[in-house]
Amino acid sequence: MKFHLSSGCVAGCLLAAMNVAVYAQTDLGKVEIGHERTEMVTVAIPTARTITSISVVTGGVQSLDFTRDEGGSCSIGVAYQDGATCTVRVEFEPRYPGERNGAVVLRDQFEDIVGITYLHGEGHGPKAAFLPGTLTRVSSSFLAPEGLAVDDGGNFYVAENLFFPPGQGAGSDPIYGNVTMGSSPTHEAQIGQEWVDPTSVAVDGAGNVFVSDFIGGIWKLTLQSNKTYVQSLAVSGGNRVAVDGNGNLYTIE
Repeated sequence: MKFHLSSGCVAGCLLAAMNVAVYAQTDLGKVEIGHERTEMVTVAIPTARTITSISVVTGGVQSLDFTRDEGGSCSIGVAYQDGATCTVRVEFEPRYPGERNGAVVLRDQFEDIVGITYLHGEGHGPKAAFLPGTLTRVSSSFLAPEGLAVDDGGNFYVAENLFFPPGQGAGSDPIYGNVTMGSSPTHEAQIGQEWVDPTSVAVDGAGNVFVSDFIGGIWKLTLQSNKTYVQSLAVSGGNRVAVDGNGNLYTIE
């Protein structure tokens, strides 16, 4: 699915929203800080698979605002047929005011996604702010940062444009742009690479990372349960990327 919305940029520039895969979303609504709400969430299973893991995450991180509660019909070790559905009971207990995005993720023995339902909720209540804030440097290792995103676990993702053609970098091999994930200068790791011109990065409710490469399109880094990523092309073309709670991608063409 692809549709366009007019944007405020120059003529010929469009903002596009694309479902790279069709997934449902459950909205758990507004919940006061310190309270919780539970909901039975339905997950669609498009093709026949056997579930080997069930996780409930907030921005890809477990044990935060969205957690799995007892109950539901989704079961590990059960072989489901094409077009089947099952349910997972989810508890939403917001830690802070504001919007929260998450997901229920079912996987098989190969770490492939069996089914996803995205989650959305909003924490409601006051939050104290002490001004002025303290500016803290979390990293100084980047030479050409182009894009930044932060997940609900406090991890940052930086798209860095370092492309050099063969013979123009440190040696005869080309140097490509990359995306680095980290939480501090001592906890950083590249999670994607070999892009020519990465310009922005975004993280969805399931913890998947999307990278816009001005030359090569929009790439998806699918988060695995062992915290590694599988890289694949999601959309051809597009410059800059954002993602909403339904898993829709937004890009400037």
